[in-house]
Amino acid sequence: MAAGAKPAVSVEGRDETRRGFRKMSERADDLDVPDAAAGDILLAEARRNAPRRTGTLRDSLEVVPDYPGVRVTSDLVYAAPIHYGWPARNIDAQPFLDESIATVATEIVKPYDDHADDLVRKFDRETPG
Repeated sequence: MAAGAKPAVSVEGRDETRRGFRKMSERADDLDVPDAAAGDILLAEARRNAPRRTGTLRDSLEVVPDYPGVRVTSDLVYAAPIHYGWPARNIDAQPFLDESIATVATEIVKPYDDHADDLVRKFDRETPG
């Protein structure tokens, strides 16, 4: 094509589509809802798998935002030694969080898939043509 020549093909609605993609991209950055849903799935499994002596560890588990995403945590000083172990104190590791993640790995992806599907549906409704 010669310099300055116009393209032989023109696509109607191209600018609107580009704006729609930009909007969809901006919305894709807001993952608070799927993060929270995935965190709740993991929290429920972690509570099921937490070692139980009194139930205090299980009850102390909570989901907190942690860029990027969320994490399951506890404010108990002995939570980490229970999970990771402490050989010097003869405490064997009980990696209940790792086991929980492995158990629900396919489930925690679903909220993100649903979010992506919602974005595509919104994009489709908002884009002309």
